[in-house]
Amino acid sequence: MIELLFGLRAPQEGRIKVLGHTLPITSGKERLALCKQIQLIPQEPHTSLNPYYTVAQVLIEPLESLGIEATTSKKPKEHWKKLGFDQSYWP
Repeated sequence: MIELLFGLRAPQEGRIKVLGHTLPITSGKERLALCKQIQLIPQEPHTSLNPYYTVAQVLIEPLESLGIEATTSKKPKEHWKKLGFDQSYWP
């Protein structure tokens, strides 16, 4: 299913619609709009988290890949604070 959602494989029959978008999406602008609404959430942290990233980088990277300036955004910093991390370590 993931391969179909990300356009790595085409359906053998019929078509797939997600939030009103017919897949695969060829327009970069349309794909970005859809990616802002849905995300893959990996279930295995040992293989999905980069051990060289800080926690802050893990929080920021997905947002910045969607064009959201996360280092100046309040949301990641608010979550950082809620988790009890020392604010001096925020980038």
